[in-house]
Amino acid sequence: MNKTLKYGLISVGAILIAFLALVALVAATFNPNDYKPLIVKLAQDKKQRTLKLEGDIKLTFFPRIGADLGRLALSEHGSDKEFAAVDSARVSLAVLPLLKRQLVVDRIRVDGIRARLVRYPDGSTNIDDFLKKEEESEQFKFDIEGVSVTRAALSFDDQMAGRKLDITGMEFESGRLANNQPGKVELKFTLQGENPKVDAQVALTSGLLFDTEAKAITLDALAVSLTGKRGADGLDIRLTSPKFELGPERVAGKIDLTVKLMQPKGNLDLALSVPALAGKGSAIRADNFTLDFSGRQGDNTVKSRIASPFSANLGTRQFSLDKLVVSFNLSGLTMPRALNMNLGGAARLDLARQDAHLDLGGKIDESPLKAKLGISHFDAPAYDFDIAIEQLDVDRYLPPAKPEAKQPEKPLDFSFLKNLNANGQLSIGALKVANIKSSNIKLNVKAGGLK
Repeated sequence: MNKTLKYGLISVGAILIAFLALVALVAATFNPNDYKPLIVKLAQDKKQRTLKLEGDIKLTFFPRIGADLGRLALSEHGSDKEFAAVDSARVSLAVLPLLKRQLVVDRIRVDGIRARLVRYPDGSTNIDDFLKKEEESEQFKFDIEGVSVTRAALSFDDQMAGRKLDITGMEFESGRLANNQPGKVELKFTLQGENPKVDAQVALTSGLLFDTEAKAITLDALAVSLTGKRGADGLDIRLTSPKFELGPERVAGKIDLTVKLMQPKGNLDLALSVPALAGKGSAIRADNFTLDFSGRQGDNTVKSRIASPFSANLGTRQFSLDKLVVSFNLSGLTMPRALNMNLGGAARLDLARQDAHLDLGGKIDESPLKAKLGISHFDAPAYDFDIAIEQLDVDRYLPPAKPEAKQPEKPLDFSFLKNLNANGQLSIGALKVANIKSSNIKLNVKAGGLK
């Protein structure tokens, strides 16, 4: 045997024996459980939360350095009440990258995690302390070969909006998670809630690429589905995107969304398509989008399409449809004639100011129509409107009235206007209802009732 090769093998063997001896010495003398009080104290001092490590921390040294943390629980901020708990958490690390300040994780496995999120009536949450920005420090580069989460559960008590949601049976699997390296994620869970009542299965799959320095993320072949029930109605929602990029310097992608609502007396179908969404930072736009709506309720069928360029500023929460085109058709077996509307205009929505406006002009069948509609203060809505119709023949859309036994006259009930906050006017040049013709009708509405 070549002496150089021989001495090389002996050297490698000696280094390996020394390394194994070092591992054996650490395993024999180092007990990670001695540091449990320090870890508990750190959680209390930093976050004012009580951390419970109920089992022993177990170390592994071959084939990777790792730790089995066992069962642990974390309390609410400043309280002993449980906020989150984990039945089992295991982490394994690659050794050599640690010497280069790189954190390479072979696998993270978490089982039986559960947490309770609360948004209080004043808008604060029970995780506000986690959301506070900490002082920046030098970060480890990380490279995770995969993450597995099983039997996860999350409850959300939104006391501000008066609703509750529960996520159960969550399963999460990922491929490699590393900066500028392609990966894949899969997620599924059961969603249940009240107000509105929902019971559905949710699934997500997507390719994943992220750049931590550019704070950008790219999703490939994104597919999200939600199937189940909303109250007594069946619900099927599908969202797909062949590629979607999101970051401060670039927003781009295509989005397709379909919604199917199955009801006892009919179905409703909605299809949204955004062929090319683009933007930078918080400003996004689309040269065109289409929203198709079709449905059947009993003997009646409705079809509608909305199309327009779209722009939005997510920072100021402002949205606009600048060249809105709307078509609407309502027909039925008992309707003598279908109702058709073709309208154009613009729409504005300002969520920060709680204000929305819609300006439309066009025709109801052959009759010209102009309408300005507005709503403000979404939590206690105030409406304003100005609608002008040249002529409207309601009888042409209604089936012939059946003769009925004469009933004693009753005063009109306007109690529904008691809490109405509205201001506007409706004018109709010529109106026909129940074979009664009227002209030059003007109806003025003020906040709190009719005038």
